Amino acid sequence: AGPRHIVFHPTAPFAFVACELDSTVVLCRWDGAAGVMTPVHVVSSLPPEFFGETIASAIVLHPDGRNLYVSNRGQDGIVHLRFEEDASRLDVVGWTPSGGAVPRFMTLSPTNDRLIVANEQGDTITAFDFGQDGAPVPRGPVLNTPSPSTIVFL
Repeated sequence: AGPRHIVFHPTAPFAFVACELDSTVVLCRWDGAAGVMTPVHVVSSLPPEFFGETIASAIVLHPDGRNLYVSNRGQDGIVHLRFEEDASRLDVVGWTPSGGAVPRFMTLSPTNDRLIVANEQGDTITAFDFGQDGAPVPRGPVLNTPSPSTIVFL
């Protein structure tokens, strides 16, 4: 599957893994004392109608601990997932275009109110607000910059 990035839930014993090679997201139960991670649920990060070449890239968990976002390079989109702790599962909410080609990196703004996406081969950085349901909503304007691959706030 090619695990690429991991984020940990802020309060519950769970971790989320973006798997690059098969474009999946794995929900794992995390036992910090034992240092053991156990997979409990897996979902595709791709829309069911997408059949092209793609690989998952970045993963971002909103501080609310319920809304999770994973970018796909090739499909050039962001999947929005909802974490259901009681059921130990992830549900797909929907997909949003990343606003450029090959979204390699994503992060939250310092105030956690925007998702910022580096579209490496599209030479753009795009910003998204969050809708009422947590879905990314394009904000604009688009920042044009050569081959962005990461974003750091100082």
